[in-house]
Amino acid sequence: MLIGFLPTTGTPHVISGSIDAGVLAFNFALSLATGIAFGLVPALRSTRPSLAPTLKDQAGAVTGVSSGVRLRKALVVAQVTISILLLIGAGLFIRSLRNLRLLDLGLRTDNVIGFNVSPTLSGYTPVRTKLFTRQLLERVSALPGITAAAFAQMGILEGNEWDSSMSVEGYEAKPGENMSPYCNAVSPGYFRTIGIPLVAGRDFDDRDARYQSGDLDPKAPPSYKVAIVNERYARHYFGDRSPLGRHIGFGINPGTKTPIEIIGVVKDAKYTGVRDEIPRQVFFAFLENDFAGGSVMYVRTSNRPEAAFGSIRAVMQQLDPNIPMYNPRTLDSQIDQSLLNDRLIATLSAAFGALATLLAVIGLYGVMAFTVARRTREIGVRMALGAANSDVIWLVMREVCLLVGSGLALGLIASAAAARTIGSQLYGVTASDPSAMAGAAALLLAVALLAGYLPARRATRVNPVLALRYE
Repeated sequence: MLIGFLPTTGTPHVISGSIDAGVLAFNFALSLATGIAFGLVPALRSTRPSLAPTLKDQAGAVTGVSSGVRLRKALVVAQVTISILLLIGAGLFIRSLRNLRLLDLGLRTDNVIGFNVSPTLSGYTPVRTKLFTRQLLERVSALPGITAAAFAQMGILEGNEWDSSMSVEGYEAKPGENMSPYCNAVSPGYFRTIGIPLVAGRDFDDRDARYQSGDLDPKAPPSYKVAIVNERYARHYFGDRSPLGRHIGFGINPGTKTPIEIIGVVKDAKYTGVRDEIPRQVFFAFLENDFAGGSVMYVRTSNRPEAAFGSIRAVMQQLDPNIPMYNPRTLDSQIDQSLLNDRLIATLSAAFGALATLLAVIGLYGVMAFTVARRTREIGVRMALGAANSDVIWLVMREVCLLVGSGLALGLIASAAAARTIGSQLYGVTASDPSAMAGAAALLLAVALLAGYLPARRATRVNPVLALRYE
């Protein structure tokens, strides 16, 4: 869900969204098509057997290359090409995932837990919800091992957003400029709880709270009086000047009032997800507005998360057992959830890369073993004339190098052509990264040469006398 405020009034609105399953469908279709293609070719060939060569059984005396052998070699080249493509993709996606996991989010995620509460589901009014929120904060903050606790209207790194069009005092928007920062309403201590440093001004406190209110008008604009902005917001609208004491307001129409005073500036931090750029952000005082909705409570603890959740549940039961506490999680697990798609793509690409490499190695081994068997008599003649073991090995490995080299060259060319397609899925690494290509090529080359060396080594054990009599 994407939650936002309408441009003029700040009324909440919801935009539906879903996770695209195209990656899974594509990989399933690709694997199915590959299996059918590689299984259908030999099946069709088996329906048209060539009886004369079979009955003659003169494989050992054949010095040319039959069409069947050429097809097998072409399939090996194709397998190597696909394998290097998938291995390069796996290396790129794994590096991209690692870059995202090590990215500085502007937060301190260690020992932070979160959960959702919705007193309004139990019939609480906005005023009563505020009183419950304050009581819960006081009780939880007093628990052993709890070092900080705070509420937020929007959970962070959850793919949700609250954006609203806002005017800035003394700033004239350029044509087409985006004047909708991402917003959140947070209670005092929120920035200390999730580890966002305050760089100027002050945090919210009891001065920024209202506990008495008239009837809630759902069409009325938010009644916030103060706000805290992040550094990116301050730089964009105020440059090198201090934003403290400046004013902003909801709406961008001419003559829009700007009654909200900026009282602080915090460091930049991620908002909707790990991959997303840090947006311009505005934070409002959680207890200043009469918005009657669910919220997220974040708690920093020195205890194990399970123990902290148990203690907090006990406090919730004491205050009101009818209010649900749901979706408990740690901030670290929330980061993992935010990277779910990236982890899925990296895992699938690594699995398909390993499978394709295994098939390529098996195919190469089979083709070279078959080739050695066909050339048994030739090898025996060479050894009878004085060929050394190294000469025999090179005779086979030369063909192995040709097949693998052809597949690698085609794969690298294809990966360069596909760079633009997968580039948008990567983070902190380019699709043409030379280290990923070199690593994938080195891995595939090593296992392929090993698969080719085994039949080559076996060829050196051919008995020349028996080989000359081989038919």
